[in-house]
Amino acid sequence: MDKYINKTEKIIKNIIYFSLVFILLYMLGLAMDLNLSFFKQIAFVIIIGGIVKFFIFNPIFLFLIVIAALIIGIIVNHYFPFMENLIEIIYEFLQNIINYIIGKEYLTPKNTLWFWGILIALVSLYTGYIIFKKKKIYFLLPVYIGVFVYYWYVFFDIAYLLIGLFFFLYFILLGLDKYSKGKLKSNEINMPWLKIIITYSFLIVIIAFIVPKTHKAIRWSWLQDTAYGIFPGMEDMRSSDSDFRGEGEAESFDFSKTGYQRQTSRLGGPVRISDKKVMTVYGEGPFYLRGNIRHTYTGNVWKSLDNPMETYLNGQDFDKIPNSHKKYYEYKDITIINHFFSSTTLFSPYSPNTVYLDGNYEIQLGPDFELNFPPGIYAGENYTISILEPLPYEKLIALGINESKKDIKNLNKYLQIPKFKITKETKDLVNEIVKDSNTDYEKAVAIENYLRKNFKYNTDVEVPPKNREFIDYFLFESKEGYCTYYATTMAIMLRLQGIPSRYVEGYVARDLIDENTYIVKQK
Repeated sequence: MDKYINKTEKIIKNIIYFSLVFILLYMLGLAMDLNLSFFKQIAFVIIIGGIVKFFIFNPIFLFLIVIAALIIGIIVNHYFPFMENLIEIIYEFLQNIINYIIGKEYLTPKNTLWFWGILIALVSLYTGYIIFKKKKIYFLLPVYIGVFVYYWYVFFDIAYLLIGLFFFLYFILLGLDKYSKGKLKSNEINMPWLKIIITYSFLIVIIAFIVPKTHKAIRWSWLQDTAYGIFPGMEDMRSSDSDFRGEGEAESFDFSKTGYQRQTSRLGGPVRISDKKVMTVYGEGPFYLRGNIRHTYTGNVWKSLDNPMETYLNGQDFDKIPNSHKKYYEYKDITIINHFFSSTTLFSPYSPNTVYLDGNYEIQLGPDFELNFPPGIYAGENYTISILEPLPYEKLIALGINESKKDIKNLNKYLQIPKFKITKETKDLVNEIVKDSNTDYEKAVAIENYLRKNFKYNTDVEVPPKNREFIDYFLFESKEGYCTYYATTMAIMLRLQGIPSRYVEGYVARDLIDENTYIVKQK
């Protein structure tokens, strides 16, 4: 009887061992975009897991194989040198793996299966050693629960089901462990021990699943920010269904989506910035990617004018720059790929010339060269924009190009100032800043320098008082803030001096990760 029970126990432990390894590697495979069928994944786990189990019980064979491989490698390398190339391949592989783990790049297709196979071996070794060497099985909990909870938190819903399966297998294993240590005796119970273990395990998991619960994620800002700071790639997968075509509906870009504006109806206040990657930009940069343009300032928020949009076909030229002036611009092409980010706004430096999309689409162009694509660009999709980048201002002046602001169409919308909102103290300060400046350019530089030197950049600021004009509060009380504060203040200061300005929101592509390749993060 004991012999039969021991044999049954071994069979069950083997089934649990392979099942545990598989569900964890299946989860990791989903996160890695592993291109391998379900049954092939099972076959890989059984083969590699079986080999690892053999070495757990026969470590001497592993030692002998490693020694033999080294000796053979040295001999072969003597006659057919390959070691240098092998080391280079291994180095590139490890570099890709490390960059993937810390969030700097994605796994290359050729490395994905190899890395997944290595993970099978490591997980099999850890799991098998605990199960078959009769170690404390609760050591399984932090690894398995940690992985499943993390992927559930980053919106892999299947992790919720897998953690339930894990607990079912774990409770069975726990029952086996207690039984094998003599803590349960088969003659002390009224039904077979295996039936009790499986029944109780099943009931515990089912009850846990049917207990009322919420889909709201637990919020622990300190831990979240610390984790993202160390491994920014963790937030790559923090996406909702709306990021993907067919799952959600893309909307036009709004600054509140970046975390820098908590309310669309009011500027300022503390913000939570994020290291989440939203785009990869290919081109000769860096670039300022314009999203939307605001024209009207109310005293506490910027609003856009309801300007009509012109429609152009995909690939059609719309720059409107006379051919005689194009020598004062430099042609560039940039390609943008979205990562877990969707928008009907097409981001572009000034000034876009042509948009290229895969298909026959229409592009909408605003009067300030803002671009809109109604079908939207979703996660994993890309577009290319040809731009005409103006030469530096000083170089244009040296070439004799000095167009007047009076030639700007609809000039008044770039000079708008809210009546009775801007305080006398603000106006007096601007006059003091520019008193030694002669040209508009000199005035603009003077204002910029004053704001840079006299105010502290800080994202953890108090919400401005409701009865206080935003710029006045920034200049004379808080004296600290972030981009919204600086840009709003400078735009209105320029307008007070008759210098046209517009308030632009978007992203900066300056984090170079490879030649002409930039990562754009939410922050």
